[in-house]
Amino acid sequence: MKDKGKTKAQLIEEIAVLRQRVAELEAERQHTNEVLRESEARLSSLVDNAPYIVFMGQLASAIHSAKRYGHPLSLCLYHLDNLKWIDDTYGSRMGDEIIAKVGGLIKKELRTTDILGRLGDDKFYIIFPHTSVPDASISIERIHNLLEKQVFSIQDSPPLETTGTFGIKELSSKDMDEIVLFEATDEALREARALGGNRIVVKKK
Repeated sequence: MKDKGKTKAQLIEEIAVLRQRVAELEAERQHTNEVLRESEARLSSLVDNAPYIVFMGQLASAIHSAKRYGHPLSLCLYHLDNLKWIDDTYGSRMGDEIIAKVGGLIKKELRTTDILGRLGDDKFYIIFPHTSVPDASISIERIHNLLEKQVFSIQDSPPLETTGTFGIKELSSKDMDEIVLFEATDEALREARALGGNRIVVKKK
């Protein structure tokens, strides 16, 4: 009687394909776990940071309002590119002076409803209520160009300059919460810094 089952060669080939798929799934699992560990580490490092707690409260409130009334909302995280160098060269007091002057310049470019704050060190944020990414990007482009042209003269120091690196993300889903929006915007900022800084990256998805 003729055997209608699969040949040994076919079975061996199917087993090889299955093993390959299992290996691919295992690699995907390991990559996902690594991404999760990195995210948890970044968030854990900020849990005891009072400015971060304040920021998350502000962002959660803005997201709640945006979802309730159907308004757009955008978040910007930005980094002052050579603030650490200024701190190391001229002292933290000089760095604080630069932060204050940059903050004053930026506030002049924002609406009273926009929320400006500092997360710590050289990292800052702007929450744009009622604002889509295209409109937020216009404001950030204006701020970016302003910083590029600005020269600060403080006390007896030589003229100092600082540029800004920006990441922007719009609230794009009803299921997105403050942590997800923060992580996505932070990723845009990291991409901008990896490209050399002094630029704007908008996170599309």
